Amino acid sequence: MFLSLAALPLLGDFRAVVKALELPPRIWIIAVPGFLLLTWRLIAVNLCFVWSGKRRLMGMPVLLVVGIYASALTISILSQHQALWNSFCRLVPGVLAGLIVVKFLLAYLAFRVSVKRGLLAPSAIMSYLGVWALLAIALLIPTVILLHGTTLALPYALGIILLVPLARIGFCPITLAWNRHS
Repeated sequence: MFLSLAALPLLGDFRAVVKALELPPRIWIIAVPGFLLLTWRLIAVNLCFVWSGKRRLMGMPVLLVVGIYASALTISILSQHQALWNSFCRLVPGVLAGLIVVKFLLAYLAFRVSVKRGLLAPSAIMSYLGVWALLAIALLIPTVILLHGTTLALPYALGIILLVPLARIGFCPITLAWNRHS
């Protein structure tokens, strides 16, 4: 872990990156906690794959990193072509909304299977749903306040809902049960 921190200076001058991005301070107020949440979320997401005991699932964290890299590269290329970028920006809220629907369907499936197998109590699920809702609201309120009236408000709000872990909490007991019986 600490060895990877030693490589940070090799990435270049961060101040130059900040100047090149030209983001207003209100975006940085959202971005820094957002990156912290994203780091925490990626760790939580990967635990159920690693603890599953299934070799094919253990490789999923690597695919996730490759997917993030490919997405960042695609966004970088699209941002250099104004017509493509405008089309992409119009599609983002719809894609995020569709992913949120998939997220809630997967969460329903995971919680249902976990309750049916006796891995989670319904009261534990209700407690977690309350915590999830409070966390999502706590992240949405400052975002909506800071981005009110901008075109970024909806994609950021949908992104927050998408990134707060929900379905994984239902899948983790299932994958741990797989590891127990393999």
